[in-house]
Amino acid sequence: KAPVKTHVFPFIDDMAGACAAADLIVSRAGASTTAEIAMLGKPSILVPYPHATDNHQWHNAQSFVNAGAAVLLEDSDCTADRLTVAIRDFLSRPAQLERMGAAARSLANPRATDAIVEEILGLVFGGEPRDRVSV
Repeated sequence: KAPVKTHVFPFIDDMAGACAAADLIVSRAGASTTAEIAMLGKPSILVPYPHATDNHQWHNAQSFVNAGAAVLLEDSDCTADRLTVAIRDFLSRPAQLERMGAAARSLANPRATDAIVEEILGLVFGGEPRDRVSV
């Protein structure tokens, strides 16, 4: 009976496909999740896990908020009513969702894995990147 196209699943095997199909993602704000949201260029409502070490999920979410890519909803404030209002608000403003998605995409670093590998190789083998062993 939702006023928008909605699908409810008991379990999702293909999270990448589900997220790619979504207009809005509601999620915790772990590093891998926020990196995936950025790569997909999806607007989001981020609910940081309040017991994460050094409150890192809050900081991840705040980075998205600062970029205009997400709204942060504190775990203690994340009630069914508040979440419903937030989702309805966003889905009624497709232009804002589009702007937020573009902002999320701007946070993506598609070469992050290459940079990490280069750093590891530099620490292990030293030398300039072109002198390192290829993997």
